[in-house]
Amino acid sequence: MAGKISRAPAVVIRPPFELMQPRPAAVLPAEDAFPGGVLYEVKLDGVRSAAWRGDGDVQLWSRQGNQLSDRYPELLPALRAIVKPGVTLDGEICAWSEGRIDFRQLLRSPARRRAEGVALSYVAWDVLSRPGEDLRDLPLAVRREILVELLADAGAQVQPVMATQDREQALGWFEGLVQAGVEGVVGKALAGRYAPATPARVSWVKVRHRTTTDGLLLGVTGSARRPDAVLVQLPDGRRELTSPRLTAAQAGQVAEAITGLLRPPESGTSVCWLTEPYPVAEVLVGTGRHSTVRFVRIRPPE
Repeated sequence: MAGKISRAPAVVIRPPFELMQPRPAAVLPAEDAFPGGVLYEVKLDGVRSAAWRGDGDVQLWSRQGNQLSDRYPELLPALRAIVKPGVTLDGEICAWSEGRIDFRQLLRSPARRRAEGVALSYVAWDVLSRPGEDLRDLPLAVRREILVELLADAGAQVQPVMATQDREQALGWFEGLVQAGVEGVVGKALAGRYAPATPARVSWVKVRHRTTTDGLLLGVTGSARRPDAVLVQLPDGRRELTSPRLTAAQAGQVAEAITGLLRPPESGTSVCWLTEPYPVAEVLVGTGRHSTVRFVRIRPPE
């Protein structure tokens, strides 16, 4: 038809999203480790999530492809003001309590967080799209500029992650922000594309204060109210009982997570097995001949 204006679609990518994952490293990369330089970002202790908006309301998506919006509704009003149709952010949901990041609060209900005065924030480190434009093939340096501009007036609840190109400053964050709940530092190639399914993913590396892994929580020892240890299935298929005995706070986390999942006890075994869906436990796996698996915490469902 004469005079008809062709418009680019506002939404160019849709969930579920494949999100880039950094590979573990022992030390931070040098400033010239990647062509174009390195951007160092603080690694926060939260829940990874993409914030996306299609033709309706803003949504939060986990890296497993599940919606998280109902679990963290406190964030939606602030995100709604920033994430317009066609915008996709990659970042972390964090809970703040008594001046530090408190991961445990992310396991609790929105009502309980409100009652305890816990604040949530969304800390973004990347922007994957904006209306009518897929940004994933652009260099990180350009995507970072777009992200900072997008979040310029977002307010305290939605922020860009702390970042620097100065390795010494990043090392200072690594050592000095532990008590605030910072897990470590991530180094990213400034010239890198956002390409999870290609070798380009090695352009993201993370250095953490401790390296943990996630395992399926298959059972517990002790009682349902006061578990002593958990039986986890590790990513390599091994089943290990954690040691030492759970602290009172850890036992409380586990007891809450296994509510309604315990099978009737079997004779001849000290383990009380669970039914599916199995909770996910974050554990610290030791090395050596007599290594132990230590329980760290329950992971929120993703």
